[in-house]
Amino acid sequence: MRPIGGVVHAAGILDDGAAIAMDEARFRRVLAPKLTAAENLDRLTEGDPLSLFLMFGSATTAFGNPGQANYVAANMALEALARRRRAQGRPALTVGWGPIADVGMLAEDRATAEKLNRRLGVTALEAEAALAALPALLAQPHASPLLLRIAPGETRINLPMLAEPMLAALAGAAPAAADSGELRALLPTLPRAEAEALILAVVAEEIGRVLRLPAAAIGPDQSVVGLGLDSLGAVELRGGLELRLGLQVPMAALTEELTVAALARQIAAVALLPTAAEATMSSLVEGFEPNSAIQAAE
Repeated sequence: MRPIGGVVHAAGILDDGAAIAMDEARFRRVLAPKLTAAENLDRLTEGDPLSLFLMFGSATTAFGNPGQANYVAANMALEALARRRRAQGRPALTVGWGPIADVGMLAEDRATAEKLNRRLGVTALEAEAALAALPALLAQPHASPLLLRIAPGETRINLPMLAEPMLAALAGAAPAAADSGELRALLPTLPRAEAEALILAVVAEEIGRVLRLPAAAIGPDQSVVGLGLDSLGAVELRGGLELRLGLQVPMAALTEELTVAALARQIAAVALLPTAAEATMSSLVEGFEPNSAIQAAE
């Protein structure tokens, strides 16, 4: 047979979930078709006169992606392999593709593709346009370039990095949360029952946004899992709630027992800390500040 002149590695699988639910088996499952396969190709072609060693990675290595810790790690490993090969004087390129609309994993799962596009604030590329960029990517000097289309005006609720100044020229400023500061300041001033009712309403609105349901159709005693919220949707929900409320949302792994009202109570426990306790904590902190101690001594 003729000698092998090039290798293209384009394998991968998804096993998404919250980081707290990840275990070694789920990491191994996603790493196997990425890193293990790429390492085998690297080893088995060591004696071949390759002019191309192309690996398909993901733009999530640069931006991160909630719910895909194992997938991000697997693609980061491909980038490390590309750098190692180049350091050895061998060809290598790992392209950090953004979402592809018409072929591949996301094309087979339109619901997941829509969620990712909305959360990342990107617009999926067509395969023809993505592949047309390959000659330019192969000609550039970097081992792991990115190729994605950032969509101005999208929510980007879980990727604060996209609001950084270095990306402003590409995407414009990320939209700010109009009500986060107002809600965060308002909640402690309301009677407890009114504040909890407001949080419950916000939770219902955000679940409705994620699931494309009217908020009125989401009852407080309904299970969030029973409503159809999966692990990716839970990550999107948490990001949306944090954006709306201006605080970190305590959200454990999804279970059948987690109702809309229970989730609202979890948030209320954080958002409605007793004012007296906060004042006590502030006075204790001030008492141990170096400046306070100096002033007291004077």
